[in-house]
Amino acid sequence: MMIVVPAAKAKFLLPKDEWNFALSEEWPVAWMGNLELKLDNMVQTPNKMSLAKAWVPYILVALFLVLSRIPELGINTMLKSVTFSISNLFDYQTIRQKVDEDRIFTDKATTLAYGTDASFYRLIPKIVIQSFSVEEVSFLIKEANEMGLPITFRAAGTSLSGQAITDSILILTARHWTGNTVLEEGKKITL
Repeated sequence: MMIVVPAAKAKFLLPKDEWNFALSEEWPVAWMGNLELKLDNMVQTPNKMSLAKAWVPYILVALFLVLSRIPELGINTMLKSVTFSISNLFDYQTIRQKVDEDRIFTDKATTLAYGTDASFYRLIPKIVIQSFSVEEVSFLIKEANEMGLPITFRAAGTSLSGQAITDSILILTARHWTGNTVLEEGKKITL
């Protein structure tokens, strides 16, 4: 904070130029393409935020962190007592009926191992499932949709941009999805 606050006051790392775009009615036709904008109900006003208002979330987080270090307040103890169980997050019993338990992983070592790919990002999944068939994947998508939980698919985990990691449900497709043939420039696939 001793570095950040003076840097912000000195407007360090702020853009030197302010870009003021023309109203959309004045834009060249080439900018619009085939997009139809309905700006009747929208009022175009400059979005200026004071520096103090912009810093409020950071100050609150810093205050919370400081207060959580004071043992007499008990905030740290309260935070450590909060746990999330996979059974609360996802209907684990329903999954076991359709997916062999040997292909469902919730332990810390396995989820940590699948929490990264070839990129330098890391998100630890809550559950890792090795899918065996299209029917299983369809079932898992339906269950996750009912729970409102996102799914991420992972094949070899060679992504350099973090597409194969999640902090929710990770479905592995590398082991049981071999021997497929892509035909007609990707329009068909044989399973």
